[in-house]
Amino acid sequence: GRENQKCMLEDMSRAISDGSYLILSDKDTLRAMTNKNSNVQINVYENIEEQKYDISYISEGYYKITNNKTGKVLEVAGSRKDVEANLREGIWNSGNNQLWEILHTGNNKYCIKSKLGTFVDVSSGSMAENNNIWMYSYNGTEAQKWVLDSSRTEQSVQPIEDGTYVLRSALRSDRVIDISGG
Repeated sequence: GRENQKCMLEDMSRAISDGSYLILSDKDTLRAMTNKNSNVQINVYENIEEQKYDISYISEGYYKITNNKTGKVLEVAGSRKDVEANLREGIWNSGNNQLWEILHTGNNKYCIKSKLGTFVDVSSGSMAENNNIWMYSYNGTEAQKWVLDSSRTEQSVQPIEDGTYVLRSALRSDRVIDISGG
């Protein structure tokens, strides 16, 4: 009956599937949301656990975003609703400052909105290494848009096993790489 229909509607409101994601800046997709000492900042993607986040649906359109390395969740510091409130990581307590709407803006880009009303935003829109990520009112800039990439989170650091390999040209299979005088 009705409970079944309600669940179906709730599932349809999900922007993304539960899973492990890199949260990459739309402004520079080589830069990822990164945990540094429980603070959240923008850093060059390095395939480290501090840059991988488990996103899981809670209810009513809200998600919990957990850092794979620390087990802590994204939260707005002090539950502040004002602009420039810091984004950090803390222990899950299901507070409004830890609940996130993930809003699809098209082309696999998303805004991440706190239940408190502000949006995850790269401070001053700067892609400088270690720049802070904070909360801001919506302005539609690339600094507030994120690419959620699940394809690289399970990637091994060493995708090719140790061994001896012959490297051939893809253009001419009769050509191989050789070390001159080797």
